[in-house]
Amino acid sequence: MGGERRLRVAPVAHRSRLTGAVPALGDGAVRGDPVEPAQEHLDVDRAAVARPLARVRGGSLRAARAVTRPARRQQVGRTVAPAARAGQEVLDRAVARPRRDRAPHAALAVALPDVVDCRHDPPTPNVATEPRRDDAACVAFLQWALPRLGLHWAGYRKVRRQVCRRLHRRLAELGLPDLDAYRARLAADPAEWDVLATLTPVTISRFARDRVVFDALAHEVVPTLGRVRLRAWSAGCASGEEAYTLALLWPAMDVLATDVHPAVLERARRAAYPRSSLRELTASERERAFVTRGDEHVVRPEIAARVTVARHDVRDPPPGGPFDLVLCRNVAFTYLDEDRRHAVLAGMASAVRAGGALVIGLHEALPPSPWFAPWPEARAVHRRSGRRAGDATP
Repeated sequence: MGGERRLRVAPVAHRSRLTGAVPALGDGAVRGDPVEPAQEHLDVDRAAVARPLARVRGGSLRAARAVTRPARRQQVGRTVAPAARAGQEVLDRAVARPRRDRAPHAALAVALPDVVDCRHDPPTPNVATEPRRDDAACVAFLQWALPRLGLHWAGYRKVRRQVCRRLHRRLAELGLPDLDAYRARLAADPAEWDVLATLTPVTISRFARDRVVFDALAHEVVPTLGRVRLRAWSAGCASGEEAYTLALLWPAMDVLATDVHPAVLERARRAAYPRSSLRELTASERERAFVTRGDEHVVRPEIAARVTVARHDVRDPPPGGPFDLVLCRNVAFTYLDEDRRHAVLAGMASAVRAGGALVIGLHEALPPSPWFAPWPEARAVHRRSGRRAGDATP
């Protein structure tokens, strides 16, 4: 009547119908529709009630302050402001499926209309959807921005949240409301692109990450390099775990560890790590490599002394070589676009001596070139051929 819709309540078979008048509840008017009585029972599962109702009004709910009423003779009715048909169906299901250890569901008829009818409440955002909206906005921004930086979106897809967190910190620093405003900032201030570039490196690392690779180096590669003293380069070393792993496993190896991100380089120089970073090392390796200081595991000085930490971007010309072993794992051949991958590979060819080894990520692939061929029986390892780095002819 008058644009209003009556709330129907599913019958509860184990209650007898009682009659009598009950005063109006909240701002609703008393109607003549009979409702089953409810007993006093205070252990109501309010969360279980609220969850299905979250779908009724897009997540905007008002707290149900009372879901029980003392048992009494009553004939209760209520006209509820117009609500979606889905709301009535959710309520019907809630009343029709009572649980033995909860309040009789006829009691829901007394209070749930106050939950469903929330026209006059201020809109409340559904916190469950906020992260999805933020992620979608970040994905759209990265798909637009990364190619302009020479980076490959597909490489970032599964690890984007690290970059998204940095982006939101940058928005807070600049006092900007969202990534659309940040796009406008990039258009107005070209120098901001340099700042954005520093937010994109992905830093995921631990000792002996992908242990199968280090086992292959130990059994198939390092014994064939034929040098008494080996030189290795860990390109894109992140916090230094990879470089210190090399120094731990091969005492006759000197390692250059480079990265472009200042924060991770500082951690690499500290050489102090949480226990979680050591999980792929054996107990004897942990004992041999670390001393414990509080919650941190610090690389022993005799191992750390063989690792040099320096800043370097893999897109720049390589540092002084040649090296017997170069590890460039999950960096250039994941995150750079195709042209830059070819350029980095040419640089690696000039840095690795003939017969030396280049190690990439387990799920990466090298661009076609005449300089490297897969190393037999060693996944993700490639042997440097004798072709000159300047000779790009296959």
